[in-house]
Amino acid sequence: MNQPTRSSVVLLALAGLGSALFTVATTFKGDVAEFSVGLVLGVSLAIYFVVYEGYRTPGKILTFICACTAAFPAAQFSAVGLLFVFPGDASGGSAKFDIPVPVFFGAGWIGAFLVLAAGTFLFGPRNINWKSLRMVLPWSIAGGLLGVAGGGADGIRTHGTYHEMLLLFLIWQPGVAILLGLLLSRERRSLAVPSTPFPIAQGVPKVRAKPGIAVVAGVFFTCLLGFLGFLVVRTVQSERIASDRAAAHKRSIAEAPSVLDLPRIEPLLPEQALIVHEIAGLYPWLPMSNSLGPSGSVPAINYAVGYTVTKDQHGGSILRVVAVNVTHLPTAEWARYRVRYPPANVAIQSSEYLSNVKKFGQTVVQDTSRRYPDGGGTLCFLWPSGNFAVSLCYETRQVDDEFLKQYLEKYPSSL
Repeated sequence: MNQPTRSSVVLLALAGLGSALFTVATTFKGDVAEFSVGLVLGVSLAIYFVVYEGYRTPGKILTFICACTAAFPAAQFSAVGLLFVFPGDASGGSAKFDIPVPVFFGAGWIGAFLVLAAGTFLFGPRNINWKSLRMVLPWSIAGGLLGVAGGGADGIRTHGTYHEMLLLFLIWQPGVAILLGLLLSRERRSLAVPSTPFPIAQGVPKVRAKPGIAVVAGVFFTCLLGFLGFLVVRTVQSERIASDRAAAHKRSIAEAPSVLDLPRIEPLLPEQALIVHEIAGLYPWLPMSNSLGPSGSVPAINYAVGYTVTKDQHGGSILRVVAVNVTHLPTAEWARYRVRYPPANVAIQSSEYLSNVKKFGQTVVQDTSRRYPDGGGTLCFLWPSGNFAVSLCYETRQVDDEFLKQYLEKYPSSL
């Protein structure tokens, strides 16, 4: 379609402005999600192509919407990566964060490139050539400048806190829509076949897109849709994890033992509650105790100790290899509950990370939630013993069962 240049650019600008206003309105309500910004922009621009330019191919329309949907998270990904190269400055205060100009420029350039490239491939003239595609790169620079302008304006408006990115949307989305309209109009004019009074000779082939460009388009949209699919899968997994956490939290509340008429806990010395001699070549470091009062679900006393490779407890660098926590609770029911729902790790209790294992003829809970696939990270074992809940964690790849043996002898498992 070859619509009038002015009209198409104006209508595309209005479509971009409409999507920006919708984004700003939903931002005030806190409803902006990772996909919604680009999705609204894609739908708004697609309506223009359907209504004004008469495109009726569902595949093209849906592909363009998907490309715009992926543009916003792609810009976010690039911004996060650029912050590692151009770190911001938070010295102005805890609420302020100086985001460098290259971060806004890079994010704006990436987002604009995806929108402009998709629009050129899908809605450009049929005789598109390599020169047309090369033009997308410099035109995307204007999208980067729009990102700088919008981000800078929001920085001034919010005094450097960036708690809302409203002006960024209002500047970047209509601006990119205008860029798309100007780019398409330019390509349609420059690649249009000029009229001629002479008849076209028979056998002269019509101008067609080069085969290589079709390959590039296929690779471009395959990567783009693959990236969008990755985001969808990641979002679904995140929603599932959040749902599991909410369900585990509800179960933890429903299964909590009674807090009425709880007996008083008699405090012990750390040396009484913990093993404070050398075990398997490691030495106890900084045994301590602290009361868990109103901040906990029930009154409790926690005893903690780390085991290190050195006897010198006043050295500059202490490498903790094993960490042990023994929590004294009012009743045995509360000790079993604390093992089933540790305060810092309630979310994983119904996950694949927890399993009952046998150690020295006793049952303990093995927690691999902080263990990496390569064997690094932390491996923990939990068990109740009467009114005590024991947590023993190995913070290295090596696991010496001598620690489990001695602590199971001191605190036999009630599981």
